[in-house]
Formats: sequence, C-alpha cells, structure tokens
Amino acid sequence: MPEAGRNVAAKIGAQYYETSVLEEFGLEHVFMNMIRAALVGRRSRHFYLAVGPLKNVEPPELQEPHLVPRPPMPTVLASQLSANIDFSPLIGNSAFVDVVFDIHGVPIGAHAACLAMSSAVFCDLLSIVVLGEDTSDTVKCCSNGRDKDVNRVDCTETSLYHNCVHLDHPVFKSFIRLSLTDDDTLVPAKVTVSDTVSLSAFRVVLHFLYAGTLPPLMAHWCPDVYHLAEVLGMPSLVQAIAHISTDQDFLNVEIYRDICKERCSRARCKLLQDGLFSGICLE
Repeated sequence: MPEAGRNVAAKIGAQYYETSVLEEFGLEHVFMNMIRAALVGRRSRHFYLAVGPLKNVEPPELQEPHLVPRPPMPTVLASQLSANIDFSPLIGNSAFVDVVFDIHGVPIGAHAACLAMSSAVFCDLLSIVVLGEDTSDTVKCCSNGRDKDVNRVDCTETSLYHNCVHLDHPVFKSFIRLSLTDDDTLVPAKVTVSDTVSLSAFRVVLHFLYAGTLPPLMAHWCPDVYHLAEVLGMPSLVQAIAHISTDQDFLNVEIYRDICKERCSRARCKLLQDGLFSGICLE
C-alpha cells in the first residue's frame, strides 16, 4: 500500500517512488532517479568529481504521486441508541399529533411512534388506526353488528376515512381513520375509549408510555390503573403499581431500566428497520 511505502521511506531516510508494471507508470522515472542518486552520492564523496564529468548531474526529482495520499480519517464516535428520554411533555402538544384519544368527551392528542415503541398493544392498535395495516392476531373490528376478524376488514377503503369503525376491545370502542380536508389539512385519527376507563387512569398509562416511569399517583388511582394495565397487557406497569401500593416503589428502578431497554429494542426494530409510522423515506 502507498501509505506503508511512505512510512518505510520516511524511517530509512530514502526517497519514495511508485511504479506499476501493469499500468507502465513510473518505470523510467524511478530508474533514472536511482542512477542520479548513485552519481550524486559518488560525487559528494569525491570532491574532484564535482568539477569533472559528474558536475552537471542533477539530484533526484520528486515524483508526482500516482495515488494521492488519503487524508487522515476523522474519529467518529457513534452514540448508543437510547430511549431513556422523557417524552411526557409531548402529551397534549398539538405538534405532530397523528392520533387523538377521546375519553369521556376529553380529547387527548398523542403520537403513534411514541406509543408504538413502548407498548405492543398500542402498536397493534395504531397500525390499524393510522396505517390501515393488519399486524395483530387479536384485534377485531365489528361489522354490521357482528364480530369480524380484522384480517377480513379492508381498513384501506375510502369509507373508513369518514365512517366510524367499531372495535371488539374492552378499552377501545371505535376509531376513525385520519383524513385530509379540502384545504389539504391533515385530520388526526380518532380513537374512542370505553366509558369504563377513568380519565385519570388513562392519563397515567399515557405518561408511563411516554416517560417510561410513573408520575406521582393519588392512592385512589392505583386500583383503576392496575386494572387498566392488566387489560392492556402491560405487565411492567402492573408490577410497578403493585410495588407502589405496597410502599415498595424503590423496586421500580429496575423495572424502569428494563423498560428503557425494551423501548430501545422496539424503536430499533419497528421504527428504524421496519419504518413504521415514518412519513419520509430517505435513500
């Protein structure tokens, strides 16, 4: 390699030349300069030759490099993918909201990507609501008063953008797909939550999904949050609530750490590799 040759030449104090028999590069140049170097060296050892036939011998010439030396490679430190970030300030923020949960008439804006990387249940739900894709074997839609498997429901047909689709789920009653208005304004998807779910318990669940930790809880909230976490299939939240109920919330530190690792894994798999909920494709 040229870099290795330059290093050796610098160590022994020699001139560096590149040659290529295949490309016929530098052959004549290198032999000519070898002869010049030998004659100049001989002339320097014998002073009387400086005025003789070796007087007009020129020193070796520099060679234009065949391959330009590579610049030093910059040091790049790749940061570890970390989802140990509190996204709770985004709750209720209208920026980039793509789904709205309607609970007891109170709209709560949310972000599908944040929920999908924190909960498998919300990921399956929002894949149908936002994308119209069938990614779950358990979620069912109700059609014409009968339960119908979501595999047989065309969630991409035009009617779903305007009509309410009922869900066979203990927490989520129905949804309306996102749509565009006449002035090209995006209307977020709307998911109606069951009346049996309390507003405070649902807010705690959303905070847990966004932040990966529990907010300060009122004692009378714990049973409702515990029941809602069981229905949504969130064992980490169930265990965290159980620790708080028994005044052992110090045990939740390990749970929160495991949640961060799980969020990183789901973000890498679902959001980055599969491009779930991505609105821009970069090539």
